Amino acid sequence: MSEVKVNKLSPRSGTTVTIGDSGDTINIVGTLQNNGAAIPGDISSVVAGTGLSGGGTSGDVTINIEAAQPTITSLGTITTFRSTGIDDNANALAMTITDEEKIGIGEATPLANLHIKNADSGVTPPAFAETVFVENSGNSGITIGCGTSNVGSIVFGDSGDNDIGKFQYNHSSNSMEFTVNASERMRIHSNGVLSASAGIALGVGTANTASNVLNDYEEGSWTPANPNISLSEAYGRYTKIGNLVTIRGSVVIPTTSDSNQFTLSGLPFTVNNTDANVQGNISLTTIGTDNAYLVVVKNNTTMRLVTNTNSAIANSACSGDFINFSVAYTV
Repeated sequence: MSEVKVNKLSPRSGTTVTIGDSGDTINIVGTLQNNGAAIPGDISSVVAGTGLSGGGTSGDVTINIEAAQPTITSLGTITTFRSTGIDDNANALAMTITDEEKIGIGEATPLANLHIKNADSGVTPPAFAETVFVENSGNSGITIGCGTSNVGSIVFGDSGDNDIGKFQYNHSSNSMEFTVNASERMRIHSNGVLSASAGIALGVGTANTASNVLNDYEEGSWTPANPNISLSEAYGRYTKIGNLVTIRGSVVIPTTSDSNQFTLSGLPFTVNNTDANVQGNISLTTIGTDNAYLVVVKNNTTMRLVTNTNSAIANSACSGDFINFSVAYTV
């Protein structure tokens, strides 16, 4: 018998109608209803091939996909999804993973391995910097937050050293520190002062040679002294830029009959071995001798008072006088 058509099947009260037998297939082409309405009830269990199991009779029903199944394919849209570590409550597309394994957050066509977009900036990242791309049509940025006494870092590493370069903000000292070749080379202190361990090259590229590097700046005070007499007053200041030292000061000479040459010692830095008799200027003096000059002594921390013919001027010739001076020399 290939086909049986009936309008109504009425079993005797209290009996069960069985259609088919074990191993048979029942194919319902139309809609199975109960008095014209959908048949209520829960799926009591699901076993659909290897790796799928679960079910239940009330409340939330769980279908388990076993770990041995590597691929899950959905031909439609999963509106609510949750797994351990992921809870999707978005009401619109928030993240895209492309067939190139690029991830876009707020971007359906990511331009980098990780593309985080708030709004379109019109920028395409260069090929050498397209691992992470953060963009916005206005201000854009990345925030690194940490404790008030800790350090936030951006680190550069290679196969030889995993932190050979880095930028670090030290929240304890409120300073920005820059590491190059595994050593701190520059720091911006909390008061805005910039310090560089090897100096600052006044140029770019190959200009960072010794002759172009400013590696020291210092200023302070020093006290001029005369090795043979006690000066009534003595005051000195200095400024050192690289290897150039500029000193200035004033002294008052007491009444004296000492015949030794007038000298001032205590220069803040030793004079270069080649700077013999570098002449300084005396801006104001009451010394009776015309054309008096202070000259530095090479490889020393001393100046001598001489005439324009390099003749020595004795302490007695300066008795009761004062001198204002400024001298520049190299160390």
